[in-house]
Amino acid sequence: MLFLYNTNYSSTQLQQRYKKQGATDSKPQERSKKPDTTADHQLIEAMLHEKNAELYGQNNMGSQQDKESKAAIGIYRELAKKNNPDALYALGLRYQDGKGVSKDPVKAAKYFEKAIAQKNHNPKAYYYLGFVHEHDCIEAGRQQRKVEDLYTQGAKLGDPNAMYQLGLFYEERKKWDKAAPYYQDAVNLGNADAMYRLGMLYEYGEGVTQDKLRAVSLYREAASLANRGAISKLRQMSDMIIQKNGDGIDSGVIRLLGEIFQQGAIVDKNEEKARTLFDMAADKGDPTVLNNQGDIYPSPLKIT
Repeated sequence: MLFLYNTNYSSTQLQQRYKKQGATDSKPQERSKKPDTTADHQLIEAMLHEKNAELYGQNNMGSQQDKESKAAIGIYRELAKKNNPDALYALGLRYQDGKGVSKDPVKAAKYFEKAIAQKNHNPKAYYYLGFVHEHDCIEAGRQQRKVEDLYTQGAKLGDPNAMYQLGLFYEERKKWDKAAPYYQDAVNLGNADAMYRLGMLYEYGEGVTQDKLRAVSLYREAASLANRGAISKLRQMSDMIIQKNGDGIDSGVIRLLGEIFQQGAIVDKNEEKARTLFDMAADKGDPTVLNNQGDIYPSPLKIT
């Protein structure tokens, strides 16, 4: 059974299957003249159509892109009639995003629900169904409990997106003590959005013991994954600390921010800001900051 986790099909398993069909990353592919009739083969055929549509789109070949996209949808529809969970899931994504079809959250929800009802379904269907119900106001009167249940089920099956959304669901209702563990679970699986949100909980002490060093560490990790909110937070915190001359801030937090701006890997490199932060940390008696100062000052540091 193939799991279609996203429209890019980047998992190792799917890439290997794709290559077995003679595909490359440079040009649209011809399909077999004698296709196998098995569901797995048909799904691979659909993925080839999807990839070709993407390549045609990148080359501004709209008519060919539409043709390939419609071919993929046709395969998914045929398999969906047989209740194939991967095809049902793929169609749900199509109707949710309006990709190749008119956007229709009601139809998206129906396909996700059918996918979940099948054996060996994709665990991500719970997340997407919950997201549709939460944000597209389907069955508004029963929204909250239904959304919570769907995200919870997805989280139990190990989907980091469901974990993150469940954490956000609780945070928005100010249930921070419930939000934090789900964010942490998603962080453990590399979810950048969860890193950012959990960082804010630690920064302000909501649902967890306040720990600004932990917050900065999480922001740095999220920023390294291009999370814009985390990048903005690092800039805001450093500016605030400099403006207040480091009052009330632990030296470790100040030093870590200095290192981030000194290295310039996840934010724009700013040696002047780094130098200011290192000096503040040194004034607070940080025992390790002298090494950082030595790296950033043009001449040996004079200690008086």
